[in-house]
Amino acid sequence: MNETIRTILQSWIERKIPSTIPREINLENYLDMKPRKIIAITGFRRVGKTYLLLQLISKTLKDQNKEQEVYINFDDERIPEKTEFLTELLPTIKQTFKKETQHIFLDEIQNMPNWSKWLRRIYDTENFGIFVTGSSSKVSSREIPTELRGRCLEIKVFPLSFREFLRFKNMKIDPSVL
Repeated sequence: MNETIRTILQSWIERKIPSTIPREINLENYLDMKPRKIIAITGFRRVGKTYLLLQLISKTLKDQNKEQEVYINFDDERIPEKTEFLTELLPTIKQTFKKETQHIFLDEIQNMPNWSKWLRRIYDTENFGIFVTGSSSKVSSREIPTELRGRCLEIKVFPLSFREFLRFKNMKIDPSVL
């Protein structure tokens, strides 16, 4: 299991983060939020949760490096859907990376069994920022607050607004013609 985690961490270090088009949602305000909360980014499939996360990571990498800003995508087929993977994740990160973790970004965390218990333990025992994403079809708005019992702040992501759509298509509309 540790070897799989090391492989995934190495893939993260080598990965080039894709360029993103900024959304109207600004997650930077949550990086150093006091009191500290788990930031849960939820929404329908394909609304851009992962790209919002990657956009935020790109901003944090201006001051940190990838050993401090760790991203794990639980849609990765190499990750076994076993609780043991989560249990071994942080110790392996600490063994592999020399720098102290500042933030951990966990994409599609709901794919893992016992994810909420693990996340509660990590939140209670560690001192770094935690961002998670989950599709609203699998992680409902009611489930997150229940599962994470006051430790979590949910950010709901919706499909593009009309203004965002125009920006994505590199289009401008003259308001005087409307």
